[in-house]
Amino acid sequence: MTDLDPVVAQAVRTIVLTVNRETAFSHPIDKGRAVEALRRLKAAGYTFEGWEVGQRGRELGLTESGGIELGELAAKVAHGVTIRTEPGPWLREDIVETWRTAALQDSQNT
Repeated sequence: MTDLDPVVAQAVRTIVLTVNRETAFSHPIDKGRAVEALRRLKAAGYTFEGWEVGQRGRELGLTESGGIELGELAAKVAHGVTIRTEPGPWLREDIVETWRTAALQDSQNT
């Protein structure tokens, strides 16, 4: 398993659970949701490496190409590259807090 921040790992889990694994991020809604999740993490002060995000995505069930694409999106967001997406919002306003709570619960259960 990759050594991602637990909150970032929860965000990747959300992305993987909501994406169509057959088409990965070629669908505008799936791409928009993933980019929004990554932007929200970055805005909240979390850092991540694209390759780690992609690897975690593959560990959670994305195809090899889906994991690569997620990693590329994550790297672009991490480096401040503009990514055109369909307008959202695709996620709840309090999603980062939800990820924090889930990460805390996971840490207490292990």
